[in-house]
Amino acid sequence: MKGLDVARAALAASLLAACGTSSGTVLERRPESEPPGSNLRVDVFVVGEVRSCAVGSACEANDPQECFYLADDSGPQVTFSPLELEFVPPDDPRVAEAAQAECFRLVLGDGSAELVAEAVATLRDDVYRLSNGEINLD
Repeated sequence: MKGLDVARAALAASLLAACGTSSGTVLERRPESEPPGSNLRVDVFVVGEVRSCAVGSACEANDPQECFYLADDSGPQVTFSPLELEFVPPDDPRVAEAAQAECFRLVLGDGSAELVAEAVATLRDDVYRLSNGEINLD
């Protein structure tokens, strides 16, 4: 037990010697929060209806995650190789000439505008948080 007491005393003496007679504040005042380094403007353009055609070659990848696909409520209908995929207007001649083509119509449904607004607000918050307050999307 005496050896342990000696070790404790030696440790205490070392700590006291390291501190010396200097003193400093334990609690220090942090500067007020500064404004972000940049305020960037973001405009969101939402299209209510789109008509287009996907043209390209069929996807031959073993992993379906490597393919682009068009789907409906029943699931994927047509898969494309993403490297050769293009989107063109329905009256474009490439629709008839392509190895594979599928035309589609996308319509923004009721309530979707609110979902877009929520997604943009989430994006804004995430960018601000992940940049440690340096980027504020306005």
